[in-house]
Amino acid sequence: PMTCQNYPIGFTAWAKDPTIDLESLKLVLTMDPLGAPGIKNNDFVAVLGTESTPGLQELMEESFQGAATKPLFVNRQYAATSYSDADALTKD
Repeated sequence: PMTCQNYPIGFTAWAKDPTIDLESLKLVLTMDPLGAPGIKNNDFVAVLGTESTPGLQELMEESFQGAATKPLFVNRQYAATSYSDADALTKD
């Protein structure tokens, strides 16, 4: 199967060869391209992981005010996903 481990691109590749000291990071946001081809009238983006940082969801809600794209906040503990770019920093 195709996995990001087979094709290190984007954030995964950067995490393996970062341009800054990873210990200096305070917050990491990764975003996939919006638009989700094949989903008619797609106007949302799933936002995972805000539950781990107090106040982050509220900050992101403010940043989406008035935007055509709506955030859908999902707790990673309950999301059925097989991969996240953030895993490059949070998993061995």
